[in-house]
Amino acid sequence: MIFKGRVARAVTWFVGIAIACAGLSGCGGGDSAGASNDCSGGKNVYTNLTFVNASLALYVGKSITPQTPSTPGIPVSCMGSTNYSLASGQMPPGLTLNSKTGAITGTPTQTGIYSYQVRLTLDGFTGSVSNGVSVDVADTGLFSVAAWKTANSNLPMTDDFRLDALGSQLVSLTAGFYSHTMDTYVSSDAGKTWGIQSIAGPLPFTKGFSTTSDGTSLYYSAGATTAGAFPGGVWKFDGTTWTQRTATGFPARKHHALVKLNGILYAIGGISSAGTYLGDVWQSTDDGATWTYLSTPFAGRADVCAVAFQGQLVVAGGAGANTAYVDVWASADGISWQRQQVAPANSPFFAGVVGPQCGVANGRLYATQDFSVVSSADLKTWNFEPFMMTSNRVPGMAVLNGALYFANGTGTSMRTLVTSAP
Repeated sequence: MIFKGRVARAVTWFVGIAIACAGLSGCGGGDSAGASNDCSGGKNVYTNLTFVNASLALYVGKSITPQTPSTPGIPVSCMGSTNYSLASGQMPPGLTLNSKTGAITGTPTQTGIYSYQVRLTLDGFTGSVSNGVSVDVADTGLFSVAAWKTANSNLPMTDDFRLDALGSQLVSLTAGFYSHTMDTYVSSDAGKTWGIQSIAGPLPFTKGFSTTSDGTSLYYSAGATTAGAFPGGVWKFDGTTWTQRTATGFPARKHHALVKLNGILYAIGGISSAGTYLGDVWQSTDDGATWTYLSTPFAGRADVCAVAFQGQLVVAGGAGANTAYVDVWASADGISWQRQQVAPANSPFFAGVVGPQCGVANGRLYATQDFSVVSSADLKTWNFEPFMMTSNRVPGMAVLNGALYFANGTGTSMRTLVTSAP
């Protein structure tokens, strides 16, 4: 896989462990049985190793603000005895790690995603404390989206919801936190204002559901109820009324994908009522009324990025029971699938993405990726679009008049609609 740009994010996910005293020659003298956390006469030193700025935007050719780790708990008398090293992985070319201060400095020279671990040791002490870091580097000259802007900073949807486009409108089906009904919100002005429709939504109330739109109709596939039941069922919205297409269809599940390609609906993956992660594919050629099993092409996964792109079904990312998948699959018929990438360490769908969503605009496939968006015109070369600080939970991506729209967050807190529109 070739990568041609990406915004930067550095994240720490390891907390401190004890650095146990093995001798006092490197940190002064004293009674080894004395008070703890005292380098001059103590037995142990406890510390965390964290980088204060957890989110960064790094660009090729632009020097970074020095990133110095925080190590609370190390006595001043021991500061001259610290040793920092790269325990594993690779730093972005152009950046260096100071072996005595732990500061990361320099000017990135190459785009990509880089993961590495910084390790701290103290002279005269055994043990170490490590910090895992993931850094992405972008090239602004390769962006296909000039910038993101806020279309609405106070969306009315709460809790579990999806975002789709239907005709000239944006539509959001929402599992209402307070109403406990499936509520339908519509915006006719590109997301600036929203109104809840006074119509009956799909039944029953479920979370972890799936939707897809073909531009003229919106489809809903049920997830799980708050009581843990899996009712199944597929519904269709024509812009005015919700109609149930089937009460059963394919085996019930949650956190699955629903996609329409060439007039055919496909249901992909998810989690079964037994808690099993599914990798199967089902199709309906009669608008969701009846369903046929096609294949099980990949390992079971939920919350995949799934979309119709260039005459094919595309499935990327997703999470298994103990795995975050970084591969990309494509199929013209849902039966024969081809893996597009062999999960490299710097895949655009690296571990940690929660529910990536996809959209197709202007001949490119766009997918939400943590705190930004990745795009591709051929599923082989990926561009990384401008950095965007928002929640990494993006319930849906919609494309309206060639512009991307997506909303962040779950729960009842205020959420934001972001767009690539000028």
